[in-house]
Amino acid sequence: MIDVPVVLAFVPAVMAVIVSPGPDSIYTVTQSLSDGRAAGVAAAVGTATGVLVHAGAAVLGLSALLRTTAEAYILLKYVGAAYLVYLGVRLLRDDEKFELGETTLGDTAVLD
Repeated sequence: MIDVPVVLAFVPAVMAVIVSPGPDSIYTVTQSLSDGRAAGVAAAVGTATGVLVHAGAAVLGLSALLRTTAEAYILLKYVGAAYLVYLGVRLLRDDEKFELGETTLGDTAVLD
């Protein structure tokens, strides 16, 4: 039988975790407010796709494999690091310029 004091401590803690927004929710709201509805929907679809891939990998047993086989875990870490390096190099080699426009409001400068 579950103790009543444990339940009384557990339920508020769980409610706080459920109600508080995570990084994915904050990202979606930020994109929606800064770039509009389409960007918010794209952010929500992107984070939901990531969660779906993660859950699918767990269902297929990837989590168990990585937990029991150190070599597989190390291989996945290096593949992930190589992919991040690839993305960084691709970003640096991109010809598009990233410019911040500056406008002045009163005495303070605001970046667009």
